[in-house]
Amino acid sequence: MNRRAFIAGASATVATASLAGCSDILGDDGGNSGPDGAVRAYVTAFSDNDSQALRDAIHPDAMAGTGNLSDSDLEGVSMRINAIDVLERNDERATVEAEIETTIQFGDQETAQTETLAFDVRTHDGEWRIYGSRAVSDSSSGN
Repeated sequence: MNRRAFIAGASATVATASLAGCSDILGDDGGNSGPDGAVRAYVTAFSDNDSQALRDAIHPDAMAGTGNLSDSDLEGVSMRINAIDVLERNDERATVEAEIETTIQFGDQETAQTETLAFDVRTHDGEWRIYGSRAVSDSSSGN
């Protein structure tokens, strides 16, 4: 995958561009702790430049794909959750809204974006995983 294309896509739509099907996710305690834990694991995977953890955070039936994304494709991408809230939840599905600040460093250029995303989180084999997302609002700045 072309790193520049990935970085451009990540800054345009932080979470939506990289949703894919994969295996289980790792949360803060070695497993996820509810639907918000799935979102936290997803954001942590970006910040840790961990493409496998990113793929692991995604539900296997999700529509988009991470393809051959590698750890080096994630270099320069940092994400932070400013606020997170589980809006709806049942035993198999949840909606999690999160305000996520993304900073992308490419050479000596830095772009920052804050987006509020609504994540569709679903269970798979007893674990919560990201199924999809949509932007609720955003604001961007470049340096």
